[in-house]
Amino acid sequence: MNEIELLSRLGSEVPPLPDGARQEARAALMRAARTERPAAPARVPAPPARRRGRLRLGLAAAVTAAAAVTAAVALPAVLDTPAYAVEKKPDGSTEITIREFLEPEKLQASLREAGVPAVVDYVPAGQRCTAPRGGAVPPGRAPTLGQAATKEGTVLNVGAGRLAPDRFLVIEATFDRADPARAGSVAAQVVTGPVRACDPVPAGPAGGPDRVRIPDQGGTPADPAGRSGSGTP
Repeated sequence: MNEIELLSRLGSEVPPLPDGARQEARAALMRAARTERPAAPARVPAPPARRRGRLRLGLAAAVTAAAAVTAAVALPAVLDTPAYAVEKKPDGSTEITIREFLEPEKLQASLREAGVPAVVDYVPAGQRCTAPRGGAVPPGRAPTLGQAATKEGTVLNVGAGRLAPDRFLVIEATFDRADPARAGSVAAQVVTGPVRACDPVPAGPAGGPDRVRIPDQGGTPADPAGRSGSGTP
């Protein structure tokens, strides 16, 4: 609305006004016109750029974490201590390396954590556990067992495949108290539980079939009963 239209609102019948009164009327009409103008729409501020950047960083971090978890699952599980190591191989087998014949309870717990129900006993040289430790397992109904003497230590390998709920891997070893890294004999077998506790008795001819001495290098294969034994000369 312009000034002419505002002044026309005074009407043709309004008598002439003095100059001062006419200016005051004109100013009043202008003020009234300004108050009648519609208010401008409110502007919505755009999201801060920093927030979008943080969102992108958060998504990138989540993707990276998921990739790290996937990679960790794909890698073989290894439990490594100064005395022993337990490694789950990609083919499903389990490799056990015994460097020192100490802490049998910890090795037993580590094997069970790796999915191998095991009983581990170490006895001083000149002794053995009373046999049998458990029931016999029919041939071909237990994972294959392998054993070898290496520079790293005595290595046992349990073939792929889970043991039945009532079967256990039993590891027995004799060692020199003065040199825990030196094995007198090592035997591994799969038995049907429950497993009898190790009752140490003097070793003798009666224990011959339960112990096979390992050579300086290499190892002996598992026998048909699912048992592998070895010992250093």
